[in-house]
Amino acid sequence: MKTLIIYTSQTGFTKRYAQWLADRVGGDLLDLKDALLHNALTDAQREYIKVFYCQGGMSYEKMNAPTRITMKMFVSAVRNKKDATEEQKEMFERMASSYDISDIKYIEPIAAYLAGMDEEKAV
Repeated sequence: MKTLIIYTSQTGFTKRYAQWLADRVGGDLLDLKDALLHNALTDAQREYIKVFYCQGGMSYEKMNAPTRITMKMFVSAVRNKKDATEEQKEMFERMASSYDISDIKYIEPIAAYLAGMDEEKAV
């Protein structure tokens, strides 16, 4: 069975990872909204669904207004944390603006896992 990569992406980072993963494993790519709209999954496919999360960055420009406002409020609140560690302060500053840390190398563990699943099915 060919690997089907189903993703949802508000700002494009997850879509980028999903595309990289589909290319790497020779799989098909499907947006979750389309999968749900067309009831695109067979019962057999539903048995093998695995969920992976890859953080690629943040794009305030691509966020919808409620999410953007919530993120700005969160960053404002945590910036004022009195006992924040240096690591937390760095994270808060990064979250204050858009950034892109996506890298194709981060899909390798997922690709290896999926390759292992394919090998198990073949046995």
